[in-house]
Amino acid sequence: MPGNGFGAPQQNTPASVIGWTAIWNGYRLSADLVDGNSSVVLAASSEPPADATGFEKTPRSAWRKKVSIDEVADVFELFGRVTYQGAPFRLVDVGQEGGRRLFRLFYTGHDADQAEAMGLTKSDAGVYWTVVDESTVENVEFLQNRLAGLPGAD
Repeated sequence: MPGNGFGAPQQNTPASVIGWTAIWNGYRLSADLVDGNSSVVLAASSEPPADATGFEKTPRSAWRKKVSIDEVADVFELFGRVTYQGAPFRLVDVGQEGGRRLFRLFYTGHDADQAEAMGLTKSDAGVYWTVVDESTVENVEFLQNRLAGLPGAD
């Protein structure tokens, strides 16, 4: 099960549960496949540990490093879904607060009246989200999507 914060890369514990992820030197990092999938741009929201060398700070105060696809042990897209108060949600982030694990969820039920009745935060037309304690969700499912020919796809 992922997650122990929204900050620096942690060994085998991603903060984000959306988009591409790469395993590089034992770290699980957000990633973008570039150069026709021959390279990976690794990303961290805070300065990586000293043993994770070669990262550069971006103008948005994130950290990035471009590596060859051959330097990563695994590349996959993680998809998480849960049920909260009987409704379907996509799990997009996991964080810690006061010893509790929190989930950031986006509503996928396509019913604005239900979303508003649940007190969800509206960020755009038809887009609702919330942050809840892990203990309040049910039916947690994770899927890993992989592209043939990339590390970990065997």
